[in-house]
Amino acid sequence: MKKSVRKTFRFSEEDAQTLSQKCSAAKMSESDFIRKVIHDTSIKVSPYKKEKLELMRERNFELNRIGQNLNQIARYVNYNRGLDREVLSKLIQLERMINDL
Repeated sequence: MKKSVRKTFRFSEEDAQTLSQKCSAAKMSESDFIRKVIHDTSIKVSPYKKEKLELMRERNFELNRIGQNLNQIARYVNYNRGLDREVLSKLIQLERMINDL
Protein backbone atom coordinates (compact mmCIF):
# COMPACT_ATOMS: atom_id res chain seq x y z
CA MET A 1 0.00 0.00 0.00
CA LYS A 2 1.39 3.41 -0.97
CA LYS A 3 2.07 5.70 1.96
CA SER A 4 1.37 9.24 0.78
CA VAL A 5 0.12 11.00 3.92
CA ARG A 6 2.64 12.44 6.35
CA LYS A 7 1.71 13.08 10.01
CA THR A 8 3.69 14.95 12.67
CA PHE A 9 3.22 14.16 16.36
CA ARG A 10 4.43 15.81 19.55
CA PHE A 11 5.68 13.67 22.45
CA SER A 12 7.01 14.36 25.89
CA GLU A 13 10.68 13.46 26.31
CA GLU A 14 9.65 10.40 28.30
CA ASP A 15 7.13 9.21 25.69
CA ALA A 16 9.61 9.76 22.86
CA GLN A 17 12.22 7.72 24.72
CA THR A 18 9.70 4.95 25.42
CA LEU A 19 8.74 4.84 21.74
CA SER A 20 12.38 4.63 20.68
CA GLN A 21 13.11 1.85 23.17
CA LYS A 22 10.09 -0.18 22.08
CA CYS A 23 10.97 0.26 18.41
CA SER A 24 14.55 -0.83 19.07
CA ALA A 25 13.41 -3.86 21.03
CA ALA A 26 11.00 -4.81 18.23
CA LYS A 27 13.64 -4.03 15.58
CA MET A 28 11.14 -1.81 13.77
CA SER A 29 11.12 1.75 12.52
CA GLU A 30 8.91 4.17 14.44
CA SER A 31 6.55 4.38 11.45
CA ASP A 32 6.22 0.60 11.20
CA PHE A 33 5.76 0.31 14.97
CA ILE A 34 2.98 2.93 15.02
CA ARG A 35 1.27 1.30 12.01
CA LYS A 36 1.37 -2.06 13.79
CA VAL A 37 -0.13 -0.54 16.94
CA ILE A 38 -2.88 1.15 14.91
CA HIS A 39 -3.87 -2.04 13.12
CA ASP A 40 -3.36 -4.60 15.91
CA THR A 41 -4.58 -2.73 18.98
CA SER A 42 -8.17 -2.09 19.85
CA ILE A 43 -9.09 0.73 22.19
CA LYS A 44 -12.25 0.26 24.19
CA VAL A 45 -14.53 3.26 24.09
CA SER A 46 -17.21 3.45 26.72
CA PRO A 47 -20.74 3.68 25.32
CA TYR A 48 -21.70 5.86 28.30
CA LYS A 49 -21.53 9.62 28.59
CA LYS A 50 -19.26 11.22 31.19
CA GLU A 51 -22.17 12.05 33.52
CA LYS A 52 -23.43 8.45 33.44
CA LEU A 53 -19.93 7.12 34.19
CA GLU A 54 -19.62 9.47 37.17
CA LEU A 55 -23.01 8.34 38.49
CA MET A 56 -21.95 4.70 38.09
CA ARG A 57 -18.70 5.39 39.99
CA GLU A 58 -20.65 7.06 42.80
CA ARG A 59 -23.07 4.15 43.03
CA ASN A 60 -20.23 1.63 43.01
CA PHE A 61 -18.62 3.56 45.85
CA GLU A 62 -21.87 3.50 47.82
CA LEU A 63 -22.38 -0.22 47.17
CA ASN A 64 -18.82 -0.88 48.30
CA ARG A 65 -19.48 1.06 51.52
CA ILE A 66 -22.68 -0.90 52.10
CA GLY A 67 -20.79 -4.16 51.51
CA GLN A 68 -18.18 -3.16 54.07
CA ASN A 69 -20.94 -2.42 56.60
CA LEU A 70 -22.54 -5.81 55.91
CA ASN A 71 -19.19 -7.54 56.49
CA GLN A 72 -18.79 -5.75 59.82
CA ILE A 73 -22.30 -6.81 60.84
CA ALA A 74 -21.66 -10.40 59.76
CA ARG A 75 -18.46 -10.51 61.84
CA TYR A 76 -20.32 -9.08 64.83
CA VAL A 77 -23.18 -11.57 64.50
CA ASN A 78 -20.78 -14.51 64.09
CA TYR A 79 -18.73 -13.42 67.08
CA ASN A 80 -21.73 -12.76 69.34
CA ARG A 81 -23.83 -15.65 68.00
CA GLY A 82 -26.96 -13.65 67.36
CA LEU A 83 -28.74 -10.43 66.52
CA ASP A 84 -29.59 -7.67 68.94
CA ARG A 85 -31.56 -4.46 68.46
CA GLU A 86 -28.51 -2.46 67.40
CA VAL A 87 -27.55 -4.94 64.67
CA LEU A 88 -31.13 -5.22 63.47
CA SER A 89 -31.39 -1.44 63.26
CA LYS A 90 -28.15 -1.29 61.19
CA LEU A 91 -29.50 -3.95 58.82
CA ILE A 92 -32.71 -1.96 58.33
CA GLN A 93 -30.64 1.17 57.71
CA LEU A 94 -28.56 -0.68 55.08
CA GLU A 95 -31.71 -1.99 53.41
CA ARG A 96 -33.00 1.58 53.10
CA MET A 97 -29.68 2.73 51.64
CA ILE A 98 -29.81 -0.04 49.04
CA ASN A 99 -33.40 0.80 48.14
CA ASP A 100 -32.44 4.49 47.72
CA LEU A 101 -29.87 3.57 45.09
